[in-house]
Amino acid sequence: MSSQQPPPPDDARPQQPPTGAEPLPGNGGLSSYPSYASGPPAYPGGVADVPAAPVPQPSSVRTAVMLMYVGAALSVIELVVALATLGSLKDNIRSRLQDNGTFTASQLDTVYHAAVVTTLVISLIAIGLWAWMAWKNGQGRSWARIVATVLGGLNILQFLINLSQNQSTSSFTVLSVISVLLAIAILVLLWRPESSAYFQATRAATRPQYR
Repeated sequence: MSSQQPPPPDDARPQQPPTGAEPLPGNGGLSSYPSYASGPPAYPGGVADVPAAPVPQPSSVRTAVMLMYVGAALSVIELVVALATLGSLKDNIRSRLQDNGTFTASQLDTVYHAAVVTTLVISLIAIGLWAWMAWKNGQGRSWARIVATVLGGLNILQFLINLSQNQSTSSFTVLSVISVLLAIAILVLLWRPESSAYFQATRAATRPQYR
């Protein structure tokens, strides 16, 4: 008779924890759960919700944003000047209507009120655009830099048209010159190499990261 004992049953053998598992206290070193010490598993093709570190803003972008807020304040000043010179505006409209022939008082009032409403709407839109562009360019939005470039180019073009046609008064000419100089300075700052690097880094940091 052999002295070799039969092997113990499977349920009596010591179980080895699977690879990556951590033993649970009081469970004899056994664990039925995998370890997530390195974070939850990533699903194939899923988006990793990992917050990106903020990209430092260069001085060129900070200066451009500050100048945009100055442009918004300048638009407010232009609106105040326009409201303060409504009397001369009506006189200018009257003289133009006289040059075109006879006119009635109702026609003068209609043109005058339309000019006042147009001035208010354009001024409020300009103020909002300056502030909006300052906000979004400060966040490093690439599309905002493109929009600011287009608006700045239109501002310069409109100034040249008004200057060639001599349509502005002396006060508005001074404000327009300051506005154009601001636009040129802002465009130069937004397209400096360090500014371009900032916009590119911000776009890369806000892009969804896939695993």
